[in-house]
Amino acid sequence: MDGVVRNDRSGRENAAARATGAFLRSPILRDVVREDIQRRIVVTANVAGRDLRGTALEVPSAVKHTVSLPAGYDFIILFGIAIRNGIMLLTHYRHLIGQEGLDPAKAVMEGSVHRLTPVLMTALTAALALVPIVLATGQPGNEIQAPMAAVILGGLVSSTILNLLVIPPLFARFGSATRGGNHAG
Repeated sequence: MDGVVRNDRSGRENAAARATGAFLRSPILRDVVREDIQRRIVVTANVAGRDLRGTALEVPSAVKHTVSLPAGYDFIILFGIAIRNGIMLLTHYRHLIGQEGLDPAKAVMEGSVHRLTPVLMTALTAALALVPIVLATGQPGNEIQAPMAAVILGGLVSSTILNLLVIPPLFARFGSATRGGNHAG
């Protein structure tokens, strides 16, 4: 079994690196090779006496016990998706005004059409992951998960609707004031 972990250059540990650290300390480790130029670690593990499937199933367990996620992790994801979609729309509007020379009203129309699919796909992908949890309402063990998934799903739907129906007219009304300025985004 081989694995490659790329260290991020800022020196921060990421979840995969922490999980790999736990895996590296396991007794099945055979060899670690470091290539400083590419800043990567190649892990080769010997699974003699065990089947590969059992070893592969052990890795997620090690990750689960090693990596802990914050309590409001799902809400952080929801907030990130909502903000990302809004920023994606505004950035495209500014690009159409600044680079393409369109007036704000036309930029809003064209930008909304161009970004409709990416905004919907981002929200739909996250929402599809939550649907099975919402449908499992009432089953044992889902007393907390199912209502939280329903709230997050509702948040995704409402934030997507707001991004598609509220941001464009607001930008058309107030975005022209930023046309002459040089704003990052």
